[in-house]
Amino acid sequence: MKRNIFYLFLLLLISCQSTREYTIEDVSKVQYFSFKNEGRARFDSPMKLSVEGEVDGDGYIYLRGAEREILPSGKGNFEIKIHKGRNRKTQSRTITLPTNYSLSFVYVPISAKEGKLDVTVEF
Repeated sequence: MKRNIFYLFLLLLISCQSTREYTIEDVSKVQYFSFKNEGRARFDSPMKLSVEGEVDGDGYIYLRGAEREILPSGKGNFEIKIHKGRNRKTQSRTITLPTNYSLSFVYVPISAKEGKLDVTVEF
């Protein structure tokens, strides 16, 4: 009985988390990517944005303006700055995400012309 409850809990935990991976191969152009919450609303859930890769200039990834209303007040913008060279950065926030709501992120190059970035969104 305890083993069945453990497996059920593990299955529920796995089904509640989602991961999306994106690759930015042309770091010289603005890139848009979205992550949609399909299913029920999620309250006070952790969201993690991770960026890894190498670029020859600077840029940043941020949460688009319309979605900022779901962030807790007083926490500032959800943004990761990308600097010239090797990058490995992560930012986490606790957010409330309504049912069927899309989070939209934007990558904006400042001086980057070449390189590649791997972006992972976990919710």
